[in-house]
Amino acid sequence: MNIGSKEVIAIASDHAGFALKQVVEEEIKSYGLNVLDLGAVDESSVDYPEYGVKLASAIVLGEAARGV
Repeated sequence: MNIGSKEVIAIASDHAGFALKQVVEEEIKSYGLNVLDLGAVDESSVDYPEYGVKLASAIVLGEAARGV
């Protein structure tokens, strides 16, 4: 779950939250934490439940300690 001594925080959003997700990612990194960005990768239309499942799965599988 951890890379070195840094906690991993997973982030995910749909297309409407893409810009805010980028801001959140930079803020998390400013605290010295690692970010697992699960998408969306741009502002193209996507279905948000898909990304919620990705984030929850990352936590359950131990790939991240927390998620936003």
